[in-house]
Amino acid sequence: MLLAVALTMAAEGVISLLLLLHLQQEFGLGPLQIGLVFLPGGIAMGILPPHLHGLVRRCGRTRMLALASVASAGFAASLAFAPNPVVIGVCWVLAGAAWAVVFPVQQAVIAEASGQLRLGRGLGWYESAALAGGLVGTVAAGYLYEFGSWQIACLAAAAVILTGAVVVPAAVRALGVAQYPRTSEPEEGASNP
Repeated sequence: MLLAVALTMAAEGVISLLLLLHLQQEFGLGPLQIGLVFLPGGIAMGILPPHLHGLVRRCGRTRMLALASVASAGFAASLAFAPNPVVIGVCWVLAGAAWAVVFPVQQAVIAEASGQLRLGRGLGWYESAALAGGLVGTVAAGYLYEFGSWQIACLAAAAVILTGAVVVPAAVRALGVAQYPRTSEPEEGASNP
């Protein structure tokens, strides 16, 4: 699962940095304009997880992780051919919606697999994998942008994300965690302690 987290974060690092460079170099946008392209996607990642959790409960973790990974890869690939910052912003929002499924489910799976006694250690390993993936992703983004093209870099990131559609569900199954997360809401008639 930690490999899957590192791959996901590497791909996010590649896309985020490349998007910033592309908006600056190709479209001549300034910091405020770039922020306006990024902002809606960030808002989507911030507000959608509680709403998308219902889909995870109904469809299962592995199915939603696979679907979100495929969707995110599609949006990353579409960035390669986006003609203007508005289309890029829309693709970024859709990628943010996919990540709003992936990140919380990854965290929940690691927390559940770690157990209550080793929760801190499990989340520490999660953060370490995320940071390592982000480091690799940003270094790779710089290399791809300097020696390749925007299209090649986006398609490479999409390929990495697409591997998550296979790796992440397999990791969830290997850990043996519940496919359908329990609801934290008390059942009807149950009393709160």
